[in-house]
Amino acid sequence: RPPLDLYDLGDRYEILLDLPGTSTEHIQITVHERVLTVEASVPRRYGPELTALHAEYGVGDYRRRIRLGEDIDTEGLSAVYADGVLRVDLPKCAKSRPRRVEVRAG
Repeated sequence: RPPLDLYDLGDRYEILLDLPGTSTEHIQITVHERVLTVEASVPRRYGPELTALHAEYGVGDYRRRIRLGEDIDTEGLSAVYADGVLRVDLPKCAKSRPRRVEVRAG
């Protein structure tokens, strides 16, 4: 389970997940029944012909499931992976976004 940070940016939410050691071709993001699933695999650094004398870097896979609220526009999701961090942008539905109401003189 990768560590996760969640931010409310007004018109959208942003999720940051630490996924070191993977790459964009090894990350899969799906949404089904308002559940966001992030799966990523980390390929072995070296082939099976090498035996590590000492290894602290664990090779493994990541999986995280996040239940999404009704205020999220699941069609507008986007994701960017850079420097070992996956950023998922979750736009809010138009009716859920904060808006400013103009006050006119009467």
